[in-house]
Amino acid sequence: MSSPIKNIIIIGGAGSIGPATISELISNGFTVSILSRESSTAKFPKDVTVYKTDYSTTSLLKAFQGQDAIVSAIAVLSAPQQASIIDAAIEAGVKRFIPSEYGIDSASSGVADLVPVIRGNKKSSNTSEPRNLPVSHGPLS
Repeated sequence: MSSPIKNIIIIGGAGSIGPATISELISNGFTVSILSRESSTAKFPKDVTVYKTDYSTTSLLKAFQGQDAIVSAIAVLSAPQQASIIDAAIEAGVKRFIPSEYGIDSASSGVADLVPVIRGNKKSSNTSEPRNLPVSHGPLS
């Protein structure tokens, strides 16, 4: 049996859904960290650890050490960047990756034809499955 998910890092925590995600995770007892661009001036709650990153493999590995899960809250148009994030997550031993499309099952055939902007999400999140990093698409069960 795998250990429970306790430590979660959020990417895109200053965006439109980031603050609500941070608040809910904290209120439900998770230890929350934020991955933030080096140039960001965003403010976060005092009880979260903020890792500033240039998105290099070295800085991602440092931030992902000890994390159980990653919640990607990046903009849908930035989703192709998730491939390098997933690579670093696997190397760091992260147990689960939740891609930025939350309610859209980008793994489902035909969805990319209906919502072309998620094509990058499907490509990036598909790179993790064969390498043993579970990706949660759509509703979590």
